[in-house]
Amino acid sequence: MASFTILILSCEKKENVEKDEDVVSIPSNIKLGDFFAGGYVFYLKPDKSGGLVFAPSDVTPNPVAWGCKGLKLPILGTKAGDGLNNTKTILSLCSETNIAAKLCDLFASAGYNDWFLPSEDELQLIASVCYEANSNVNADHKLNPLDFYWTSTESHDYMARVNMGKGQLATGKFRDDKHRVRAARAF
Repeated sequence: MASFTILILSCEKKENVEKDEDVVSIPSNIKLGDFFAGGYVFYLKPDKSGGLVFAPSDVTPNPVAWGCKGLKLPILGTKAGDGLNNTKTILSLCSETNIAAKLCDLFASAGYNDWFLPSEDELQLIASVCYEANSNVNADHKLNPLDFYWTSTESHDYMARVNMGKGQLATGKFRDDKHRVRAARAF
């Protein structure tokens, strides 16, 4: 007599499923500039229940466009904590590939793949942590002080905000200009 086993597989995506391995225990002595959760800490919540890190390298060695030139986007935030939502908004409305937000979304480093293009204030904080007097950031991992880096904050339908690696803010650059990109992630 033959025996049969029927295996039914589902391709349905499960939403909002928390995994224990995604929970990160945050050391009580963590501080800005420490290497943690795949990058260098540049923002901590006041209660140290979470924060933001930036990747130790640019997402690509070559400068890229911000993209979506002329596409009217909803107002994108400037504050620390806005970068992830800005990136999701850009990607939901713009189908261009090889642009700053898309490359951050596809970026994987140190076992993490949930990176995003930082907001204007987030990039300013990254530059501050890189170049503060007693920075713990490895010299090879700092932003290039003389290059422009894209933020996820737009300044016009044809422009987006950039910061120089040392933190000086420029009002905006044309979205099809090519500049460096450094990703961030939340923990």
